[in-house]
This record gives sequence, C-alpha cells and structure tokens, in this order.
Amino acid sequence: MNKGFILSDALINVLIVSSLCLLTMSIYRGVNNFDEGFIKYQERINEKYELLHNSLAECKRCLIEEEVFPLEP
Repeated sequence: MNKGFILSDALINVLIVSSLCLLTMSIYRGVNNFDEGFIKYQERINEKYELLHNSLAECKRCLIEEEVFPLEP
C-alpha cells in the first residue's frame, strides 16, 4: 500500500489552510476597523468637550449675604 499523500489530499489541505487564512484576515480587519473607529469617536467627543469648555464664561465668586440654615436653633 502507498501511504503518501495523493493530489486530492493535498488540494483539500490547501483549501483548508486558505480558508483559515481568509477567516483570520477578515477577523483582523474587523477588529482593526473597530479600533480605528473607536479612536476617531474619542477624538470627536474630546473636540466637542473642548469646544463646550471653551464656550463657558469664567465663574464669578458668589457672595452669601445671610445664612440659609442657622447652626443653632
């Protein structure tokens, strides 16, 4: 008996390895796209917060003229 690979066995192995490579590449692209999208999202949100912070006026010190809650009854 011949115990070596035949051409159909080699072709099946090549198809399996190619399928695994394609699956790995598609998963990598999906994760990479998610990471890039999340980084862009963070940058946009940070820009919005900076614009909001810059548009606020400076705080003025509040003066309390009388106590609202007396300490002793």
